[in-house]
Amino acid sequence: MIFLQKLQSVQDNSKKEKGSVTVFLALVLVLILSFLLSMLELARVNGLQTMANRKLQLEMESVFGGYNKELWEHYGLLFLDISNGNGEADLRLLESRIMEEAYQENRQSNVYRLALKDVEIASFIMATDQNGVEFKRQACRIAKQQLAKEGIDALKEQVDVWKNVENETGDLEQTWKEALEAQENADNAENTEESEDTGNESETGNRQEIPKESEMLQESEEVLPENPIHYITELKSSPLLAIVLEETSQLSGKGMDMVDSLDNRTLFCGNMTADTKDSVDKLWLVQYLNHCFSCKTKGSEQGHVLDYELEYCIAGKDTDKENLEEVVKRLLFLRQSANFVAIMKDSQKKELALKIATGAVGFTGSASLIRTAQMGVLIAWCYGESILDVRCLLRGEKVPLIKDSTQWKCNLFQLSESISGENQEKQEVGMSYQEYLQILLYMTEENQLTMRALNVIEKNIRLFSGNDRLCMDAMISGIKVNAVYSGKPLFFSVIPVGKKIKGDYYFYASETFMYEE
Repeated sequence: MIFLQKLQSVQDNSKKEKGSVTVFLALVLVLILSFLLSMLELARVNGLQTMANRKLQLEMESVFGGYNKELWEHYGLLFLDISNGNGEADLRLLESRIMEEAYQENRQSNVYRLALKDVEIASFIMATDQNGVEFKRQACRIAKQQLAKEGIDALKEQVDVWKNVENETGDLEQTWKEALEAQENADNAENTEESEDTGNESETGNRQEIPKESEMLQESEEVLPENPIHYITELKSSPLLAIVLEETSQLSGKGMDMVDSLDNRTLFCGNMTADTKDSVDKLWLVQYLNHCFSCKTKGSEQGHVLDYELEYCIAGKDTDKENLEEVVKRLLFLRQSANFVAIMKDSQKKELALKIATGAVGFTGSASLIRTAQMGVLIAWCYGESILDVRCLLRGEKVPLIKDSTQWKCNLFQLSESISGENQEKQEVGMSYQEYLQILLYMTEENQLTMRALNVIEKNIRLFSGNDRLCMDAMISGIKVNAVYSGKPLFFSVIPVGKKIKGDYYFYASETFMYEE
């Protein structure tokens, strides 16, 4: 009996010891598990901030992946249309797109489970901001990627040559006016002398006429061509395109409605400043325009508003005809200046001009008047040569920027026939019409050039897309966004982690997105 009681006591003690070990182990396991879950939650909370920034960046990239496809396909430009259907930019529409993109991502469960609670666009930049700085940046990027640098080097060399031409020629227009005035004064003086001589003859009866010194000079020398000043003066009063074009019936009749152009409406503007100091170069911009836009000798595709787009960028007129006429006028001046530099180095032509001037105004006995008349003859000769040059360019031929004597085509002895002649010898050496346009584009004020280019793009994209309300000032290129994300606790936590409001974690993210190079 005593033995049984002892045995029962031992069994009871044994049961008590087993029970105490199980409870202790359970407590230890709970503490370990709590610690591990707390560490997991802490690691998750630390990752939530990084994930918030990453998610915002991904959501912005996804939204900006919906760029305007017509701009990309036709011009290689990346811009997001944020218009509300009426052609007006709406930032709330962009914010809602970001929220929608975040909602679609949240439908996929993951360990972070962040939800976008609020989004605000802090700053943004449009295609037309700062005189189209973002358009220029992208245009230069495309030109650098797709076009050879040799084209830039050649254009820069041509521009430098033209600048030297401008410095050497001075004010040709003023010199031409002085020559016309000198010629007019000489003509008036000659008419006065003739009137006086006629009166003296009537008074003296059979008095023998004494020939003038200039007439005796002309009789003793070789036959000279007529003074070209009078012919060129009359020619300048003729319609310009009729002089330089062989077939005016083939001129484009297209025009562009400028009522709602970028220059004539209030533009929607952003508040972000773009740093494009190293990425924008006017030479590359000119190359881009020359590559993407049409001109007189480079036909446009079907559906373009204008056929002479480069000419519009230079002149800014409403119609193709007006733009071409203005460009021809500038080309004539450019060629006249370059020809003047060439003719001033040709002693034979200068000597011939001096003889013509002496025959025209030499009777006055004024050396300065003869010198002025000589300059007028040379300028008139250069203008006639320039007409032939521009005519060649419009036919698709080439003309050297600075000629030598062997490349001169205008003959003073047959001035009218030279200018009106149609069967001129083809010129295959020199610069083409498009290359001359590049010089004129570079000479155009940069802001004007940029906005005119955007006008062309806007009008064409409206036709391509069928959306006649599309506006380039509703095209966004980059934004800075502030956002608030929230996340609920996922693992059990026994220590306070993160910032909690009503049991949720809140994280602030800020990211900038730009259509990069």
